[in-house]
Amino acid sequence: MNMKQKTALTLILALMMPLFGTVADARRLPELYTQAEKAAALSTLWSEIKYNFVFIDRLDFDIDSLYNDCMEKALDTKNDVEFFRLLKRFMAHFNDGHTDILSYSFKWDDVFDSAPIWTEEIDRRYYISTLYESSGLDASAIGAEIIEIDGIPTLEYVEKNYLPYIQTGSERMRYHLAQYEIGTGLPGSRFRATLRLPDGEIRKVNMRNNSGRLKAKGRRGQGWKWPGAILRTGGGENVSLDWIDSTAVLAFRKFDDEDIHKFDSLFHAVGDSASGLVIDLRQCSGGSSVVGDSLLRYIIDRPEILSGGWKTRINNAYGRAQGNWREEYRDFYEYDAFREYPSDTIRLSPDKAVSCPVVILAGIGTASACETFLMRIKELDGHPPIVGERTEGSTGAPLVIDLPHGACARICTISHSFPESGREFVNEGIEPDIEVRATAGDHISGHDRVMEYALKRICSWSRVEPQ
Repeated sequence: MNMKQKTALTLILALMMPLFGTVADARRLPELYTQAEKAAALSTLWSEIKYNFVFIDRLDFDIDSLYNDCMEKALDTKNDVEFFRLLKRFMAHFNDGHTDILSYSFKWDDVFDSAPIWTEEIDRRYYISTLYESSGLDASAIGAEIIEIDGIPTLEYVEKNYLPYIQTGSERMRYHLAQYEIGTGLPGSRFRATLRLPDGEIRKVNMRNNSGRLKAKGRRGQGWKWPGAILRTGGGENVSLDWIDSTAVLAFRKFDDEDIHKFDSLFHAVGDSASGLVIDLRQCSGGSSVVGDSLLRYIIDRPEILSGGWKTRINNAYGRAQGNWREEYRDFYEYDAFREYPSDTIRLSPDKAVSCPVVILAGIGTASACETFLMRIKELDGHPPIVGERTEGSTGAPLVIDLPHGACARICTISHSFPESGREFVNEGIEPDIEVRATAGDHISGHDRVMEYALKRICSWSRVEPQ
């Protein structure tokens, strides 16, 4: 590691523990982890990443130096909350949406609560999308921009207090996921902010963090009516079929294997009477790639397509032993050996494919197995157009790792590449064929301009050429 990398790492580590020093003094926090268990948990993550993390060749720092510095800090943590915050910061260094801490030794709701609002990020600005009665605000505050938190400009506050701990693969996603951090704290603590209301009025608020249990019970306050927000926060099934006039809208929240048996009946209904089909994946976080492969059979009118290539890490004890003096084994010695797999063939069923026009909606909430599905059609001639925004850019068959006291983490193990070009999409996301971005005004008014464009596209149908 050169001096520039060491300096950068030192600055990063200095950010690792700014918040919970004061929180730990405020109330009794869980202390299940012993010193030995802290050391074992961090060591397990370090070793599994060193051997199995597929993007090891992208790191611009020395993983052993990071581990050594984190170990000293881990053993100094006063409770499990501080310790898991450090683990999150450790994992965030690897810049991957499938390399993160999944669960802790405690339940989030047992330790933290949230202000009586939901927030939404749009172009690195944060807006109130939903508010509860205990917020003290009326409906005129829906869509208000949060311009300061604790007297600090919101973006500056987010970058200092949230971004270093958010485990994801791109800067764009870090800012987006920060929307879920705003207004969280210990029960009874305060959320102090300055708002700019939709009519331009500036208003200061001081809310108590006491609404999380209301949210957990499904109780919602007033909120904007943008359909994407309703799809994300509402109840319902993983896949649903609705109609806008004669256009069928098939919306997915998750690719769940148990839903595959529904496809024949769903697409039978579409095929009988639909003038067009919109597949809405804007809030689909992924799931099983088998669902995506099954979905292909109903929208692609050809007997087969390519799946896309992929690569993964390989380790060889003999190779590593020889690698410190034999060049042909050098990759094993340096933990930089990979095995690449070419595109395979996916057999389809042209007789099942719908004959009506199909448009696919995607956005920043489209992730994982959903993106693998899009990758497989993106380079096809005449594929159904993808409308909306760039996807999250995160997938990769994660290895799930158990940690003491019921906690667990995961590590990305494969990298996918497009069938024809061979380019990767992790961290970058998959770009739409037609970019259509919703504005804050759309969210407030409930105007879904992405869906509106899709419906117009179906009315004046033409498929697209690959980009």
